[in-house]
Amino acid sequence: MTEPLRLLLRHADAGDRQAWTGPDGRRVLSDLGRVQAQQLVARLGGLPIRRVLSSPAARCLQTVGPLARALGLKVETSPLVRIGGDPVVLARYLRRADTRGTLVCTHRETLLALFAQYACAGLRYIDGITHMPMAASWALYGGETGLPRVRYLRPDMRYRGSPERREPSIA
Repeated sequence: MTEPLRLLLRHADAGDRQAWTGPDGRRVLSDLGRVQAQQLVARLGGLPIRRVLSSPAARCLQTVGPLARALGLKVETSPLVRIGGDPVVLARYLRRADTRGTLVCTHRETLLALFAQYACAGLRYIDGITHMPMAASWALYGGETGLPRVRYLRPDMRYRGSPERREPSIA
């Protein structure tokens, strides 16, 4: 039996936050971010994703759009994964059985708060958070009855079937 899997994703590049003059939730992907979003199709499209959950921010929705379309899935939005969401509530939510196979696209601040929550609960080390690149992703294994195992998914790899099965990316 396969261990339950959830995926966490930081949104792709949205340019310089300081240079953006509109509401932050409407900040869109840069040209680089659009390329990163398209690359997610090859990088994560081979994983057993059954659901896509996103922050309502435009940059998050644009990040998961190409992957969701390629998988024939709708993108659901949730305030749980917005900037300022409660990490305790998010960690509890991710323990639910109905989140198996869910890809969650959110923000650096939300991911750091969630990882801090896991650390406070006893998880010792999470790779990939010191320098958290745009479109970075992590696999959460298990976690329904305790802490999940968290694994950083390298951006230069393509993942198939399970994040344990990977091959070098051509992109």
